[in-house]
Amino acid sequence: MNEVSLFRLYVLRAMYLFIVVGLGVYLWPDVLQVRLFERDEKGAVSAGKEFALTGFRQALEKEKQEIDDDAIARYYAANPRQLETLNRDIQRIDLGVRSMRVQQGTNGPIALFEHQGLATPLPVHLESHGTRLFVRVFPLLNQVLEMGGVAVVDELDLAIHPLVLPEMLRWFHDSERNPHNAQLWMTCNNASLLEDLVKEEILFCEKDDHGRTTVYSLRDVQAVRRSDNYYRKYLGGVYGAVPHLG
Repeated sequence: MNEVSLFRLYVLRAMYLFIVVGLGVYLWPDVLQVRLFERDEKGAVSAGKEFALTGFRQALEKEKQEIDDDAIARYYAANPRQLETLNRDIQRIDLGVRSMRVQQGTNGPIALFEHQGLATPLPVHLESHGTRLFVRVFPLLNQVLEMGGVAVVDELDLAIHPLVLPEMLRWFHDSERNPHNAQLWMTCNNASLLEDLVKEEILFCEKDDHGRTTVYSLRDVQAVRRSDNYYRKYLGGVYGAVPHLG
């Protein structure tokens, strides 16, 4: 993998996220198969020496936990600078929300949203799924943009508007917004993003009849030109990694 693909890497997922589906992940750097990590039928994780898990095993063995609205309200209450940045981006990308504020409720901080034309702010549970998802994922993206590092987000396109999502990706291309060369690893089913990426930034995941997932880069597909319409060719099945219907 070259320097370009390490600097900015986005994963287009056709059907499945390659790291979490199946019992393990394997790599073929040359001819010899290398085991990165493997999970057995009881959930125990083991890893090869190329992918040591020292210091991370406890986190891997924990079950996935969703961030709920109460937790995110507490986060913004404790991090007012993040809330300020969030409101600046909310106004710029036009989510239909003028601003978000956090105030103390009976059981802790609660998030309220100001809307143009509404005299009373709305509580978070009345907001759209897209707005709630944006508010939840924003701290993760903004922190790595400010400090450097890697943000890993599964299905970022789940409820984000297709015009808003490319703007979020552009944050990572902006040297002022991303001074430390932070990376975003994401999976999605929104093939229209192919129009906003270069071939070094695209990986496909294809599942075979045995449930095994193969990951390959668009860069490794023969005869791909930078002038190609990746979106149209992908939907036409040229690159593979499309679901078979019928």
